[in-house]
Amino acid sequence: MSCERARLLELFDQAVAGGAARYKVAELMEVSEHTLMRWRGADGMVAEGLRPDAERVEQPHKLTKAEELAILSACNQPQYGVYRPPRSCHRWPIKAFIWLRNHSTILA
Repeated sequence: MSCERARLLELFDQAVAGGAARYKVAELMEVSEHTLMRWRGADGMVAEGLRPDAERVEQPHKLTKAEELAILSACNQPQYGVYRPPRSCHRWPIKAFIWLRNHSTILA
């Protein structure tokens, strides 16, 4: 990961040195300016990420496998196949949760 960070920071520095706006370069890289600053240590070198050492905790509100499959099943209903994703995605969660609520006895 630090090799990728170093490469991205190098490209960022080159673009800014060439006259590009910092916020625009970050936007094109799909990385926030804050993240780019966090990746650079106090000495200007690439900082190592701390997240690989973080303890991962199972979230109590995480969907069960059955709930996840039920939502995917509801989202993949034929009536949603006619919509392109940008148009239908906002409808899926609502319909999926209504479906889950109505069929919750099969998940128990």
